[in-house]
Amino acid sequence: MDLLVLIAEKYGFKEVSWVRKPEVIMTHLGKRKLSYWRERDLLEYHLNFRDRLFSKCGILCNRMIRTIDQEAFIPIHQGYLSVHDSVQDEFAFDQFPEMEGYLLSSLIGVSVDVNNYCGFTTFPYRETVKALGRIKALYLEPYLLLISLIPEVKKRLSHNKSISQLSIPISNHSIKEVMGQLYFESSDEEPVPVYEVLPKAMHVWYEKKDQEEFKQCFKALFDEVDRETSNLLIQTIIAPWDWWSCIQSLQYEGVNVNQVMEEFVEKWEAMKKITCSVQLSISEGRVSVIE
Repeated sequence: MDLLVLIAEKYGFKEVSWVRKPEVIMTHLGKRKLSYWRERDLLEYHLNFRDRLFSKCGILCNRMIRTIDQEAFIPIHQGYLSVHDSVQDEFAFDQFPEMEGYLLSSLIGVSVDVNNYCGFTTFPYRETVKALGRIKALYLEPYLLLISLIPEVKKRLSHNKSISQLSIPISNHSIKEVMGQLYFESSDEEPVPVYEVLPKAMHVWYEKKDQEEFKQCFKALFDEVDRETSNLLIQTIIAPWDWWSCIQSLQYEGVNVNQVMEEFVEKWEAMKKITCSVQLSISEGRVSVIE
């Protein structure tokens, strides 16, 4: 059966045609976007996450439109197909800078209920030190700098090196607007560990926003979470991922050492400024936001 005929039959659409094959169709209700899935587990993850994001946080997103029979997707010969609203307008973050922090907080909150974690459970300190030892003979000066920072690395790790074990569907997403409301358009990709997302977000916010906007974003990230979660997220942010990433990069064959070290120093210094800007306390055995 022709795909457009199948979609029209299952969803009750009239006058279905291609706008941009194979991603966008036109129906009597307007444009709709199509997603194609090979893995049922990933489809189920996105289905549950998007439904809960709307019901728990009230954030609009590219949820699966139900068929006439109230199914969230239909089987096709390559796997599965789901249908979504097509939204064009970009959200005006310049008017509501805190919404980036609120969005991340909401995604993390939903991931507690719909998790698909795969990665580190604690910061890989011992493994990273071993890797650092292996590059000693290759790049002596970078090695000496990196090893000299170990006392500061341990301070940033606080007492127990715990990090968030959650993951969120944030890669290649886009933020749209529907009648003035935030609309989160998730890609169909695997979720990403929060320990990868948060430090990168801090650096992007710090580089692109003025200090007041950065503080608003940061505050919004923590406004809706409890103290235990807050402490865990702060520890995840300040853990020395810049140090870890630098050491990982130096192990690749043909790496541009000067470029890697320049980027590392830049990120290391930026994190110092970030922790100072939002008044993060990093003391023995605890991390906190100073009120």
